[in-house]
Amino acid sequence: AEHAAAAVVAVYAALVVVCAGVEAVIHEKHLAFLPATGAFIVLGAVLGAVLIGVFGEDNVASLRGHYGFSTLLFNVMLLPPIILDGGFFMPQLQLWRQLWRILSFAVFGTLTSVVTVAVPLYLAANAVFVQVPAAAGGGGVTWTEPALTLAEAFAFGALISAVDPVASLASYGAVGAP
Repeated sequence: AEHAAAAVVAVYAALVVVCAGVEAVIHEKHLAFLPATGAFIVLGAVLGAVLIGVFGEDNVASLRGHYGFSTLLFNVMLLPPIILDGGFFMPQLQLWRQLWRILSFAVFGTLTSVVTVAVPLYLAANAVFVQVPAAAGGGGVTWTEPALTLAEAFAFGALISAVDPVASLASYGAVGAP
């Protein structure tokens, strides 16, 4: 069991080192078409396929259950540095000087995005009605049930319009924005 734990730690450490190397190469070669996170996802998928090919799916599944990535590991160890990094390294004077512009883009941009997604979705979904069995008598079909309510369309628009702050900060940092 200790050998398996050591192997998992070694694999994680090696993966971190390889990811750092991949990110350095992407940055050095100015490969704008390939974001580092995309390369990391491909790298993880390849590593997973290699591990399954070498050790077998059952062995990898049992290791994943004992030593794998968990929500506790993510929420306690990995997520706080990602979230706090943007705030810790934020130039506060520039933040306060630009606060109204930032808030206007955040609020009005998000509202515009929600409406831009929700209204066409609602109109497109309800252009063709869904067949619903008739509620009373005879077993016919009625064509009056809307496929999507306006509240559902706006809920979906709000979910899909949420901006990932980590990706935004990474994008701004990549282009040299303050």
